[in-house]
Amino acid sequence: MTDYYLRAADESALKTALQLAGLFTAEGYQLASLTHGMTVIGTVVHSATYDQEGNELTAQVVRPGFHANLRLLSGDLHPALSSLVINPKTPSVVWF
Repeated sequence: MTDYYLRAADESALKTALQLAGLFTAEGYQLASLTHGMTVIGTVVHSATYDQEGNELTAQVVRPGFHANLRLLSGDLHPALSSLVINPKTPSVVWF
């Protein structure tokens, strides 16, 4: 079992790569099978934080790209997805 964090420039680019890998079809995203699980995240936004008086402590951060997480239960990552793999220090969404 191997987990991959994917980031494409936009949703269209992610769909194109997933389609080449057989994970996006006319029915839409193929979120699960006997060999994989996938979570489509989209745009990652880290909300601003505020103190008790309402003063902003940290600004909202919008991460670039369109994101998805892919868990392969068997097999290798399709070559069409290899350029989308990122390794975030603190992923926003993780598998349990």
